[in-house]
Amino acid sequence: MADTIIPNVVVSMPSQLFTLARSFKAAANGRIYIGKIDTDPTIPENQIQVYLENEDGTYVPIAQPIIINSGGYPVYGGQIAKFVTVQGHSMAVYDAFGVQQFSFPNVLKYDPDQLRTELAGLGGAGLVGTTAGGTVQGFIDGESDRFYSRLGYVTPEMFGAAGDGVNDDQTAWQQAANTRKSIFCRAGATYNLGSTVVFPDDTPALINGNGCTILWDIPSNQPFDQYSTSPARYGYTRFKSYQNIKFKGPVLPKSKYSDYANCHAVNYSDGYANNLTFDGWTNCFRVFGNTFTSNITADNLRNSVWSSRNSNNHINKVKVGWCAGDVIVAYGSYFSVDDVSAEYAGVIPSDTEEAPGTPRGALISTGQDGNASTTFYGMVSNVQCKWHGGGGIICAGDNISVGGAINVGNLYQTTALTNKRQIAVYVSGSKINIGDVLCGAVNTVITIQSGTSTCSIGNVYVAQAMVGVAPSLVSAFDVSGSSIVSCRIQGVHMDGFVSTGNAVVLSTDGVVLEKLYIRSLGNTEANRTVLLRGSCTVGDIEIYNPGLSSALTNTIETEGNPFIGKITMDAIYATCITVKSGSIPKIGDVHLRNLGNGGKPPIVINGAGSENHFWGSVHLNGDLGARPAMVGTLSMGRFTVRYPGCR
Repeated sequence: MADTIIPNVVVSMPSQLFTLARSFKAAANGRIYIGKIDTDPTIPENQIQVYLENEDGTYVPIAQPIIINSGGYPVYGGQIAKFVTVQGHSMAVYDAFGVQQFSFPNVLKYDPDQLRTELAGLGGAGLVGTTAGGTVQGFIDGESDRFYSRLGYVTPEMFGAAGDGVNDDQTAWQQAANTRKSIFCRAGATYNLGSTVVFPDDTPALINGNGCTILWDIPSNQPFDQYSTSPARYGYTRFKSYQNIKFKGPVLPKSKYSDYANCHAVNYSDGYANNLTFDGWTNCFRVFGNTFTSNITADNLRNSVWSSRNSNNHINKVKVGWCAGDVIVAYGSYFSVDDVSAEYAGVIPSDTEEAPGTPRGALISTGQDGNASTTFYGMVSNVQCKWHGGGGIICAGDNISVGGAINVGNLYQTTALTNKRQIAVYVSGSKINIGDVLCGAVNTVITIQSGTSTCSIGNVYVAQAMVGVAPSLVSAFDVSGSSIVSCRIQGVHMDGFVSTGNAVVLSTDGVVLEKLYIRSLGNTEANRTVLLRGSCTVGDIEIYNPGLSSALTNTIETEGNPFIGKITMDAIYATCITVKSGSIPKIGDVHLRNLGNGGKPPIVINGAGSENHFWGSVHLNGDLGARPAMVGTLSMGRFTVRYPGCR
């Protein structure tokens, strides 16, 4: 198809010809005078400056009059030239004999390039008219409300915000919120809010900080809220989202919680929060359903980073400096937590303003404070901390999964409570699955609460020595009317020095511990190291004493009817295995190597009546200080040997 031709540019001479008034002849050797509008330009006082425009776009001022050559063209130095002024002007044209040919009181003729330049300049909008009358600039200036109404957002500066971090910008923010539009902040601004900004209703809006900072110095309230039915408020915002904001509050990790109990940075539901930074708050977030929170950096917190309630709350990519309470608190259902890293999780500093004995926090806490029954279907993955104050993974509820890379770090001993258990992994509920966990120096490794069912824990590695005095490092207890059912621990690997009595206590039928490994034993307490009650199952026990501790307490003691697949011990001075009266364990192969001379028998079996005990092969070597001992009658096939209590 042929190209469409639109002829709309006139072909003409770009240079102006000056002719005589009554004859179509050039005004040869004539003169041109330029002056102020409505004045006689031949009078020098009325003349204005005329410029010669060079080919390179530069301008040179020239003197008047301008000479006309024989062809009728204005010339300078005999060369046809282009002459311009900067304003409207009067013009007079005289012939060679000094007779006036033309006189124009007001001449304004724009060169196209000059017009383009002026339209692009600061006053350009004032040169363009509108069909309604006036100019475009007048429309903008006189119809600002109408102009802003066409925008999808407002800024605090539209309502007078200074954004200097000194003046109170709350009024401007409130007016911006009242527009029910998204709020876009000025990059680099610091907004000082002297009271809460209350959004009028559920209209969706985005608060985009563009990297701004919000300052807050009120200990008993929060920066943003929303009316439910005025004057009643929700206590959080609905359908509002937040991004690219730095929140600076008045709280410190040492602060007394009751003084700052309601100082929360962002309370919200039905929205998202992305790329936010917090410093000095009780809580960064309290979320109330249908939220997604991501890319969070926080420090100097008294309570938590994220506390969730209701359903469908999610958070990921969190980096935390110091948090004196639980870093993540999850209540409600269908929640997810991923990629959380903290320096101090639940650690109260030594200069705290709290009373002695104030509870410490954990890295992850689900379903606590009586909320286990309403906490279910949650996923936690890739969480770690360097120090914890009260616990690592504290998990209560139903259908909770914790996986990925899990590292609960070390117990912060400086301010740890000596009369409380600080638990690396705690489980209470049903269908709770926790993957492999890495610990540093901890107080308690695993606790399975009575009434827990259908739960699993992967391999828990304890890399350093146990610290503090705990009732037990690994424990699972049944109580009257509340039993543990179908719970499995893949392995507990204690690479650190174990000096605690009752280090492992399984007092239940409902736990399977596939592997127990203690690399360095030094129990000097009166209690045994491993106590097995009930019909629990331990697949493989390995206990070593490379430091050759001369502790003489029992190492493994059974009081129920447990199943032990295999026992391996090395360099033990005390009795390795003690079977209490009435206990009938099933034990596979036993290897007791390099036994020390502690003056005690390596194995003691206390019988009660007629019992059948099933053991595999038993291998002993070392400097035995006493023979194995048994009280009761030993039946082996058709042979019977009676032990009347002697050894």
